[in-house]
Amino acid sequence: MSQSAEKVDTFHGIEWFWNLGSEPIRFTVIQTTFGKARKYFKPIQFDVKTGVGVQRRLIDKWVNRLKNEMSKGKYTPCPAHATIEKIHFDKKIIQIHHRKIKITGSLEHPISLTDSQHRFAALEKLRNENFRLKDKVDQLPVVIQVSLNTDPVQDFINLQKGRPTDKTHVLSMKITKGLVEGNKENIYKNALKIADLLNTMKESPFYNQIKMETNSVGCIPLSSLIAENPSDISTSLLAAGRILQLTNRSPESITQTIIDTYHMMMKNSPE
Repeated sequence: MSQSAEKVDTFHGIEWFWNLGSEPIRFTVIQTTFGKARKYFKPIQFDVKTGVGVQRRLIDKWVNRLKNEMSKGKYTPCPAHATIEKIHFDKKIIQIHHRKIKITGSLEHPISLTDSQHRFAALEKLRNENFRLKDKVDQLPVVIQVSLNTDPVQDFINLQKGRPTDKTHVLSMKITKGLVEGNKENIYKNALKIADLLNTMKESPFYNQIKMETNSVGCIPLSSLIAENPSDISTSLLAAGRILQLTNRSPESITQTIIDTYHMMMKNSPE
């Protein structure tokens, strides 16, 4: 059956203007469901030979992490972004009349998703892996900001410019709010207590040197001291956090052992 014989979905919105710069940026906001959005808004991956598309290759680990967070109710819904191109105007897929916008879904000419590729992929994986979830996933509300007069490549590049949040800032919040993954919450909390003591005790070699969150003045990131990589675990405070969990020792006792060890090494092996 051809698309013209199929029932297609339509989306409606209002044309908005971002009036900074020489030419206003025009966009609209579409509110729909994932079941409809997935058919007409597609991540088109970049091909260097043809110059077509904008998206990177999917990162499976990222998709699986998002899928798991969504299924556990820990995902924060946020808008997607897409960009209208000349062909959508030429084919009357989008029509604008007195700021009222109508987008007619097209399977042949999908609108390029310039942001949210991994979120859409995670939802696809959820609906495909569990038949009982399919209808529930398809009914999830989706908000898409659609640019009307910009270049999809420029949009994609701009949307990647956001500065990542400081790893230490995120780590501190995850520990204090009990959002550490797996069953390691107490180990991380113990490690954080020891790091705080090392940072505040004057005899500590790390006195006022640990960056506990973004506003701290320390030069040693907490994320470096609480590392979980196999190559770092012997020098990570997570090891001390595990010892604290397995013994009756206090954070102060473990911290003092670290300080005493440092001073003993400086005394006996200053080089």
